[in-house]
Amino acid sequence: MDKNEISENTGSKRCQKKFLLWPVLSLITFFAVLAALLVCKIITDDRQFSQNENRSLEQRPEISLAAIKSGDFMSRFGTYLSDQFPLRDRAVYFKSAVERSLGKTEQNGVFIGKDGMLFEDQSKYDAQKVKSTTEALTRFSEQCKIKNQVFMLVPDSTYFVKEKLPTFLGFESQAEQIKQIHNLLPENMKKIDTVKMFSGVEDKENLYYKTDHHWTTRAAKTAFDFAAAELGIDASKTEFEFHTLSNNFYGTLASSSGIYDSPDKIEACIPKNSAGQYVVNNADTKSKAPSVFQLSKLRLANKYEVFFGGNFSRITISTANLNHKNLLILKDSYANCFIPMLTPFYQNIVIIDARYFTDNMKDILSDYKFTDLLVLYNVNTFLEDTSLKDIL
Repeated sequence: MDKNEISENTGSKRCQKKFLLWPVLSLITFFAVLAALLVCKIITDDRQFSQNENRSLEQRPEISLAAIKSGDFMSRFGTYLSDQFPLRDRAVYFKSAVERSLGKTEQNGVFIGKDGMLFEDQSKYDAQKVKSTTEALTRFSEQCKIKNQVFMLVPDSTYFVKEKLPTFLGFESQAEQIKQIHNLLPENMKKIDTVKMFSGVEDKENLYYKTDHHWTTRAAKTAFDFAAAELGIDASKTEFEFHTLSNNFYGTLASSSGIYDSPDKIEACIPKNSAGQYVVNNADTKSKAPSVFQLSKLRLANKYEVFFGGNFSRITISTANLNHKNLLILKDSYANCFIPMLTPFYQNIVIIDARYFTDNMKDILSDYKFTDLLVLYNVNTFLEDTSLKDIL
């Protein structure tokens, strides 16, 4: 055998060794990662709640023969492993970043728009469901004997910030949906044209958070100024002050998608000298507070809960104003940043969130002699929420 053949054989053997080495190294790496994750899981406790995702996490399911037979155990155990995965928050963020780099424009039902703007999917317009809800509202309007009734339905960001939507993504016109809903409501109920109201705003991007599905407090103040006359409010002598509550607000769309590009600013709009002029009674927590703001919520992920501490079935605001004007509000969470501006103008404000309300509306009506009614919803919630029909 000559030197060239010896050299070729030697080189071939080295290549074979390298070729065999890669699978071994990959296997070692794989088991090392598994071992590290196992150790991490052993030394860390299961988490009850994810601040980033704003939801409760699955806990270790109990083993039972019935659960195994039904498949419920394996289903819940799979969810448990996913929810309690070590470094889950970072893994979700990394997965999201990789998929975005590959051109994906949707994450867990959240659409990724231009300049870091996130959009929730629109609710479908179900004509029968809308008819049931509006018929219930019409009956309530006739029976409640409240003289001044105002209805305000607010579009979401997919309507007013269309230029930020992902390319080729289109939605139904919420302006047309609002018009159809208005036509189904009684004539005596005043309808606020929110589409016209916001059409005059130049910087429409600031009407909505980038990372959350709510409108901003600035948008709510625009709505308040526009709707004051319909509500019978003379706010010309009342000064309002904006206060920044946090410059580090990431909302529900960020937590659902795992995208945390840039935070939002969350603000409060407060009538001047309103401190100490009212008491907030929460029927769910059986608590009283001197403010509509729960500042402790600013330490949590969902900072929008700074308004009232979140959503509850019934909240009553009793003020020092003895003008005998009482307001009933039927609402979703869009109203939470709007309501603080109303406090100087009513003696009592009763706030009902139908999604959580299980009491009798007749009792509420009998306890207060309401002079005004405000129905304030976001379009998506109004289209989906059947509970409003149920309580009315």
